[in-house]
Amino acid sequence: MCAERICDLNNLEKPREKLKRIGGKNLTDVELLAIVLRSGGKNNSVIKLARSLLNKYDSLHGLMNVEIEELSTI
Repeated sequence: MCAERICDLNNLEKPREKLKRIGGKNLTDVELLAIVLRSGGKNNSVIKLARSLLNKYDSLHGLMNVEIEELSTI
């Protein structure tokens, strides 16, 4: 996924639309996390935020093991 903002993606490549069209097993971890997060921050798109979290915690599995207190600071 090269576009950084959801609005920059064409409708066929937007994570939520891809999920409906081809199912969750066919989405990247970044796309799945972006769907769960729903929106990014003031200076980050949801895609950048998802990618950053996955890089920081190594994987979705790693992210699931982070304490909620730590996540709430991000």
